[in-house]
Amino acid sequence: MTALVVHPNGSRRRHIHNGFGAVSTGMIMTGTVAPPRATMRIDLFALATLSFGAAAIHFAVIGEHFAEYALFGVFFSVVGWFEALWALAYVVHPTQRLAGAAFVVNVATVLIWGWAHLVGLPFGPDPGQVEPTTITDLMATLFEIVLVGGLVIVLTRQPPSVVPSAWRAAFLAALIVAVALGTTLALAQPPSMGG
Repeated sequence: MTALVVHPNGSRRRHIHNGFGAVSTGMIMTGTVAPPRATMRIDLFALATLSFGAAAIHFAVIGEHFAEYALFGVFFSVVGWFEALWALAYVVHPTQRLAGAAFVVNVATVLIWGWAHLVGLPFGPDPGQVEPTTITDLMATLFEIVLVGGLVIVLTRQPPSVVPSAWRAAFLAALIVAVALGTTLALAQPPSMGG
């Protein structure tokens, strides 16, 4: 028996039922070209990885920023948590709204970084003084810039219709939350005096 199945992405598959399950024999496209499932997952995980990488770097410097100026510590905490939780949310449920939120937050973060490192912020312990730039700064900002580029691509095409399997999403969710929580608790402590 042959059946034609129409998928949500607009593609159609002809299935031959052999009594033991369905065997796909071909795909008929209906005007929309959806990326293969593997490509969609790679897109999702690549964007989430970039966001989580930037979050991990922000978590790693929370303590020193709290010691320098409380508002800087709060900023790095909020940005780190947003990036980590966004990565989780986007892998579990990729939407245009989530992509747009990440675009706005990451563009703002890159602009604030540029202001602090090229001009100097007008507040803080040393108003107007340009912040020194380190490899750590550059890597977090690079992750955010590449993420913004990826988000531009996502925001200008149809949202992904393929969600990774539940166990992969659950594992990634548990990993992101565990690492973000552990890193925040470990690094939000003020630096110890005298070693």
